Amino acid sequence: MFLENRHAGSERANPPLWHSRYVHLRRLKTAVLSALESCISGRDKPVLVDLGCGNKPYQGMISGKVGTYVGVDIPGNPVADCFVDMETGRCPLASASADIVFSIQVLEHVESPASYLREAHRLLRDDGDILLSTHGHWMYHPDPVDHWRWTSTGLKLELERCGFQVTSFHGVQGFLSAALQMLQDAVLASFPLGKYWNKPFCFLVQRMITLSEFFIDRSRTLSKHRDIEAAAFVLVARKK
Repeated sequence: MFLENRHAGSERANPPLWHSRYVHLRRLKTAVLSALESCISGRDKPVLVDLGCGNKPYQGMISGKVGTYVGVDIPGNPVADCFVDMETGRCPLASASADIVFSIQVLEHVESPASYLREAHRLLRDDGDILLSTHGHWMYHPDPVDHWRWTSTGLKLELERCGFQVTSFHGVQGFLSAALQMLQDAVLASFPLGKYWNKPFCFLVQRMITLSEFFIDRSRTLSKHRDIEAAAFVLVARKK
């Protein structure tokens, strides 16, 4: 039920310049860490549950900011601290035991987003926050499954239906940037370039994406539109 993208933790945190997700991973990390600062503000040693922790790529960046970090995943993950029951969809942690539920690129992989969000709701204290990111415009990437994509309004509605109030919402990689990313991925999928040309090609496209993001950031209109059309969305929502 709970799955996280299995990129190597070091590459996820600090991707090399030729990485096919260079811009995306850097932008995502910046947005996630910024949102986390708002979640931990005013809380003394908060308990954070990484719900779908995968290989815990963010643990090293957040452990020093929280009191307790707990990684939850499906059975068989050797680095998880505890596992979800695949029949009930629940983990063994007590209700109202977490201040923050951390969910990074997990929601698109679960069979039932509503069940996943209700479990997050159960784990949170009354004033707890879920910090969640998931995809808008993105290529199919089973890990081992890939079920969902969201519009900005649809994602907010999903959270509200499960008992949350969205307090912040930001797009990562606007429409033009996402289109260039998907063009790169389409070329790599349709016309394999081989090990000698993949890295130079990705390096070139990622620089184009970086340039497009530069002009988007300089335009108030385009920057605002990024919260509507994006490759991924990062949000914070409070338990009602």
